[in-house]
Amino acid sequence: MERARESGSAEAYRRAGVDLDRGAEVVRRVAKLVRGTHGPEVLRGIGAFAGAIRLPEGLDDPVLFASADGVGTKLLLAQAHGRLEVAGWDLVAMNVNDLAAEGARPLFFLDYVAMGRLDPDAIERLVAGMVDALREVGAVLLGGETAELPGMLPEGSLELAGFAVGVASRASLARPTPVAGDLLVGLASSGFHANGYSLLRALLARDPNLFTPDELLMPTRLYVRQAAAAFAAGAKAAAHITGGGFPENLARVFPSTLAAEVVLGAWEVPEVFRRAQAAANLEDRETYTVWNQGIGFVFVVPPERLGDVRQALEALGERPVVLGRLVERDRGGEEAAVRFRYGGELPV
Repeated sequence: MERARESGSAEAYRRAGVDLDRGAEVVRRVAKLVRGTHGPEVLRGIGAFAGAIRLPEGLDDPVLFASADGVGTKLLLAQAHGRLEVAGWDLVAMNVNDLAAEGARPLFFLDYVAMGRLDPDAIERLVAGMVDALREVGAVLLGGETAELPGMLPEGSLELAGFAVGVASRASLARPTPVAGDLLVGLASSGFHANGYSLLRALLARDPNLFTPDELLMPTRLYVRQAAAAFAAGAKAAAHITGGGFPENLARVFPSTLAAEVVLGAWEVPEVFRRAQAAANLEDRETYTVWNQGIGFVFVVPPERLGDVRQALEALGERPVVLGRLVERDRGGEEAAVRFRYGGELPV
């Protein structure tokens, strides 16, 4: 009798648009993937109402850091081209790179996936991408939520959000404050990462041959190991170049009495960015507020530690480039926090 009632409830729910069997299939498929990121530090995982994980040993006065982010309209392109694993990877990357900019080691990650009608294949590809990225940075997919929302989301639509928690010693909060004369050292991006895609999609709608799918669906680079190495070698601060480009993100890491002077031409902007700029008819400086222009992560480094930081990054296969420096800001407060100039000598 109880089973009959359960079956009747499931059928009623299915008529309302929610399929409990599909939900169970999703859990079955992703459980094995998720557990692949777990180690002995995980105390509660899938199946519990909330995940539980031990703090790593060896940290003096550990402090937790947290971030939340999504992948924006790049998700639509990933869906259209059957590349949802890229969206899963990027969901992790956008979050853990933010943690890395604060000097935090990613500890665990949570995801939220909602669809108008659950598609187990799509969700499996998303989670596979998340798991690959988390393994790369040594973090855990501790749990998450998958929701079927008929009437709220159209069938075939997908919403995605991620949440990451990292850990660092409290001493990491006491790094030296950036000062005038400190250098800006950048690391290459792998393309547009996950920002500026509303404009890219508009350009693509006008000219479907403007970009290849591979150009627009390159996975976002992970900078966790690089950030740890640079901070250990003497970097003072770091900026993850995401939405808002250089002006919004660089200005977050130095005092308001300073400005960042970025030398255009200090690095070669990849051709795909120049192509996008021409199609959008943007001035040079405008592009740096929309896209990363080939630089995904920037460190603030005192000149005397440049050699150490460069060596630490090169040991990881990076080719760091000096992009500019910090300068005193106009006392009147009218000067932009980030300004661009052409030419000028910089340490190499």
